[in-house]
Amino acid sequence: MIGNGTFRLSRTVFVKLRVPLVTTFAVVLLQDKLVLAQCPPVTNIATETLTFDDLSPGEFSSPIPNGYGSLQWNNFGVFNGSIRPVTEGYRTGNVSPPNVAFNDFGDPASISITGTFTLNSAHLTSAGVNQGVRVQGFVGTKLAYDNSYAVTPAGPVLANFNYVGVSRVTFTASAGSQFVMDNLVISNLVTVLPDSDGDGVPDCLDHCPDTPPGAVVDADGCSVGQLVPCDGSWTNHGQYVVALAAAANSFVAAGLMATDARDVIVQAAAQSDCGKQSHSNQGQENPHACLPDFAPAVGYGAGVDPVFVATGDFNGDGKLDLATLNFVNPGIVTILSGNGDGTFQPAVTHTVGSSLNSIAVGDFNRDGKSDLAVAGLDCLVLLGNGDGTFQPAVSLNLRGFAVATGDFNGDGRLDLAVAASPSGKIAVLLGKGDGTFQPPGYLNAEVNFWAPWSNPLCVGDFNGDGKLDLAVASSSSSISVSLGNGDGTFQPPVTRNYSSGYNSSPHPQSLAAGDFNGDGKLDLAVVNDAGGSDIFGPFITNSVSMFLGNGDGTFQPPSNYPMFSLPTMAAVGDFNGDGKLDLAVANGSVVSILTGDGDGTLQPAVNFDGFGYSVAVGDFNGDGKPDLGLAGDGVLVLLNTSRCAGPHLDVTRDQKTFTLSWPLPYANFVLESATDLNSTNWQPVSELITTNNGRCETAVAFDQTLCFFRLRKLDTNGTRTNAGSMNIAR
Repeated sequence: MIGNGTFRLSRTVFVKLRVPLVTTFAVVLLQDKLVLAQCPPVTNIATETLTFDDLSPGEFSSPIPNGYGSLQWNNFGVFNGSIRPVTEGYRTGNVSPPNVAFNDFGDPASISITGTFTLNSAHLTSAGVNQGVRVQGFVGTKLAYDNSYAVTPAGPVLANFNYVGVSRVTFTASAGSQFVMDNLVISNLVTVLPDSDGDGVPDCLDHCPDTPPGAVVDADGCSVGQLVPCDGSWTNHGQYVVALAAAANSFVAAGLMATDARDVIVQAAAQSDCGKQSHSNQGQENPHACLPDFAPAVGYGAGVDPVFVATGDFNGDGKLDLATLNFVNPGIVTILSGNGDGTFQPAVTHTVGSSLNSIAVGDFNRDGKSDLAVAGLDCLVLLGNGDGTFQPAVSLNLRGFAVATGDFNGDGRLDLAVAASPSGKIAVLLGKGDGTFQPPGYLNAEVNFWAPWSNPLCVGDFNGDGKLDLAVASSSSSISVSLGNGDGTFQPPVTRNYSSGYNSSPHPQSLAAGDFNGDGKLDLAVVNDAGGSDIFGPFITNSVSMFLGNGDGTFQPPSNYPMFSLPTMAAVGDFNGDGKLDLAVANGSVVSILTGDGDGTLQPAVNFDGFGYSVAVGDFNGDGKPDLGLAGDGVLVLLNTSRCAGPHLDVTRDQKTFTLSWPLPYANFVLESATDLNSTNWQPVSELITTNNGRCETAVAFDQTLCFFRLRKLDTNGTRTNAGSMNIAR
């Protein structure tokens, strides 16, 4: 338990220690004992039938644990089918009583392995309705097999797959309902050791895990002819402290393997190993090594049915907090104050309005404190007191289901755009700068109200004229853009009809803007529901559409990406640290990360457990990595543990000095030094910090006593925040 009634699943992370042959070196340890990493055993199974009868479903049902049958299980549960009525597939599909497997919540489920296996066969039954089960086999990320099987509750169908050499298999029910699986037969199962950079040397033995693709490597996984990195660049994308030893020919780079462990990577090398060669990997990362990763979700209570979440510093302590609203009557706004380490204090609730749908955060009275605008049966403004509490809500005398904020008339005062209800017209309320607003003016653009958790308004400069525009999820199959005139008025909307590629009449429900192809023009990501009056319809046609901007307020034809669950909202961030924008999508029982390639295309979704209608992005533990907050079943927080994300501290050297540098967007991090790694008296370095090619950098001479350097984030007031008990830059 981590306090305030919340829990986090623990995990063991092993330390990898490598010290090359050197004449002088220092070793830094940040914990009481050191556990050396060992390569895990390799599994080889000829044929096995998984009956699930050796698992305990608990009082009702339980998730199938990872490792069962040497497989990884996602969204599969085990259930005692023999206790169900004879009309249900849980019982009729029970080939070998008592237990069966099923797809939890009716969502897509998968089995996978780090290696390959053959999926031979299984008995499939529908739990309650006639439907199809789509079974797709992947070799790596490539789709190799794709078949569908008609199933009913009457009895099992023997599906003979014969999917040879696959690494992952997904099961998707066409009706979004549960199906039952029993007596799963697999064969030729061989696990392989993870090899992040694809150089043939497993990660547990690889001393250079960021080797560029195609490089010829030695047994250590380092490029032949390349000097063994002595400057820490093999942990270049992690979080580490650089220590400069008293001897001019040695220094040490130390870093954390994971943000939730106190384990250290240590490397030392003599000057003769380095010469003048730089080992900075900036811009040369192996894309397969920079994968998104998040710690298991940690839950917090936030009242009944929270449907929207937003971030802001509501108590002025420089640490991000979370605000949620509840789709209940009376309406509730909940504030969870952040502790700055990724945890949050117990929720504080404020009863306001009724049936609230949407939040916008901004300083509406220009007092330096974060305020809230909320949309619902009565749109309200709550002015912040700067301590996490708010003044009594003030009504805008307007009913709406979505709200966004921006300075639409260029007067330095925040304005509001509200999707008014029931008309669906866009109301623009110009701010007076004191927390009040002028009477609304209305645009001709109409918003499609699809669900209380949708986000159909998006503010951005889509034509590059320096004036804010509005993008709107309109009616079925269309989005529209109203270009701003810069005086609080807007040009008539330009409507764009489109097909998602999976449904001729998609329902756009949420928008997110960002430059996904790096051309300096805003693009638009649209979350589509399958359509129809039932949001729990055929999940297989849900999708995300990417519209690349032309820079004049128009867009290219969309690229479409299937979402095999229930996508509701998207947020933008660089979640894998490769410098390219990605998408996080609240997607039923998971949050899906679609990493961007930098050219406007997205990779297939990587899913992390966590139910939510709404998703928000923020750095909740001050490590420079974008974390996620979800509103749905309470509030879930997923901390980013991608080894590539966050500020990359580069180290290069010549014969007399070494240079530390980090990206300019992290200019609010300060470089500090101390003579003891565990010192409580870290001080900003005396060396001049300059900017060079988009980076902050400083050069440090070797002729000094032992000293250590770290990056520490500044809070919004310019003071240094607590980087944690290990004194590692977060």
